[in-house]
Amino acid sequence: ANAQAIEQENKHGGWLEGFKDRLKGKDRLEKKVAEKLEAEPRMTAVAALREVADAIRFTYCFQPEDYTRGYYDMKERFESRGHEMYYSKNYWADPEYKGVNTRWVTAEGQRFEVQFHTPDSFHAKHEVTHLAYERIRDTLTSRAELRELHAFQREVSSPIQAPDGAADIPD
Repeated sequence: ANAQAIEQENKHGGWLEGFKDRLKGKDRLEKKVAEKLEAEPRMTAVAALREVADAIRFTYCFQPEDYTRGYYDMKERFESRGHEMYYSKNYWADPEYKGVNTRWVTAEGQRFEVQFHTPDSFHAKHEVTHLAYERIRDTLTSRAELRELHAFQREVSSPIQAPDGAADIPD
């Protein structure tokens, strides 16, 4: 997806964060591919893998004052390379998670995810709430623990300010 070239070209100081973690963990990936194959038995494993939206994930960070312009600049750079955004979710108004998550497909059909964060929202997601998020996704987590985990995520995310214009980035 030329993520590193796009990082170098962007004019708003955006940087790739967690590039070494751009590939989904083997266990989670195998589970997602198995789910796709179960849902569509005629599909090949290669086709199923290509359809996992976040098997490849890039995260760009911008300082808050550059965030909104940086987002649109990156979006344009991905599009100019023939990649098509087919999903976008703006979480800046969400009480438990801050950022914009987008999903793309290359001309060859490979899907990938691009997340847009500020240093504060990335730190909250990556360093502070990630384990809580994993527990929330676990179907065996009790209702009581889920309430605590959601409360924890709200507590961590509430002080993070949305950059100017970020709330207006469309879904």
